[in-house]
Amino acid sequence: MAKSYKKGALYSSGLSFVAKIIAFAQQLCIAYYCGINTTTDIYFYLINLAFLVGGMIQMVTSSILIPRSMELRSNKGPLKEMAFLNAFLLLVFGIGLALMAILGILGQHFMDLITRFDSGEIALNLPIYYIFLPVTFLIALNSVFAEIFVSYKYFTAPVWLNVALNSSIILATIFLHGIYGGFSMMIGAIVLQIIAMIVFIYCLKRVIKWRFFIFNFKLLRNSYHTMGGLLLNQCFVIFISTFPFYLLSQYQVGSVTIVNYAAKLVQAPFALLQQLSIVMQVKLNELNAQKKLQELGQLTKKMSYYIFAIASAIAIGVLLLRVPLVTILYGLGKLPEEALQQIITVIAISILALPFMSFGQVWAKLYFTKQKIKRYIYAMVSANVISCIVYYFLIRDYMITGYAIAFVIAETVTALELWYFIHKYNNAS
Repeated sequence: MAKSYKKGALYSSGLSFVAKIIAFAQQLCIAYYCGINTTTDIYFYLINLAFLVGGMIQMVTSSILIPRSMELRSNKGPLKEMAFLNAFLLLVFGIGLALMAILGILGQHFMDLITRFDSGEIALNLPIYYIFLPVTFLIALNSVFAEIFVSYKYFTAPVWLNVALNSSIILATIFLHGIYGGFSMMIGAIVLQIIAMIVFIYCLKRVIKWRFFIFNFKLLRNSYHTMGGLLLNQCFVIFISTFPFYLLSQYQVGSVTIVNYAAKLVQAPFALLQQLSIVMQVKLNELNAQKKLQELGQLTKKMSYYIFAIASAIAIGVLLLRVPLVTILYGLGKLPEEALQQIITVIAISILALPFMSFGQVWAKLYFTKQKIKRYIYAMVSANVISCIVYYFLIRDYMITGYAIAFVIAETVTALELWYFIHKYNNAS
């Protein structure tokens, strides 16, 4: 059932913690059954790209469309909201199908373009790529459905989707690995996304009484420019996010997998803290609609300091316990000793970015609530340009260790720029 903001924050954050445990168990399962090889490199490269594309659509939905849809729901009724969001869903569906067809035809040529893996290895692992295409499409579509549920105070919808996805990948890896090898993980992902889409559609019709055949593209007209700017920025973010893996894919086999295993340990607590800011976004939208601007700023400031403090404590704990954590968690997998030591090194460095990642995430929500998308884009573009340069030189000179150092620098610069530009705007206004 729908929940209040306070209960929603507590419940969804607790569930998010469970989801992160399952997500991490998924990494351990892959490490145990598949170890480190080119197949795992390509799988992690593509599945991370799929999540980035899905995250792009989710950001557009939660940051631009949902605030507008909630306003339509309050002022003009639920049918207007349905017509507005259905128009966007149709756009995602049509563009997604077209891109899936085009990229399916391109096949290996596209993989050779976006990665630097050996062409022969890409050819052997093309089934992963062909499954990746519909997985990406469904992740994007389901992210819109999940955000609609969040706007109705069903805060845990995205978390349950994450729990189900990681559980499906675990089951597929365990039971299908003997038949399909490293392809089994992506098979688990697509099966779950299909089931999730069916469940979302059923629940929307049954619980929220959603009407899918009402469209009004005119309602989207005022959002096209803002959506276009944010999508352009997010495409740049995707490029920046995949650029380090693109560079790493030319080095030793397993580089992408090693970095991914380490990154997941850092991202687990971040995702827990991120869930608090997701719930906070709904509250910020209401405060902004009620013109309670002072309370809006105070809540954001308070949450940013609170989350920074928690993230700092977690970072220190992980830093101190990194060796036993990696040894216990990954020691049972098919990982060589050298790979374990590299994972420990990456975690020791990259965990230092956790407080800044969490801090910046909170301030980013204020940009979206106030619809200062252009200002957000300016801040992100400058931060991403710096990040791209740092990644290029540090990975070129230090490879995996260089990635970890560049990651900390990039996340710190991004967080500080997000805080500075919105802080400067608030003081000037």
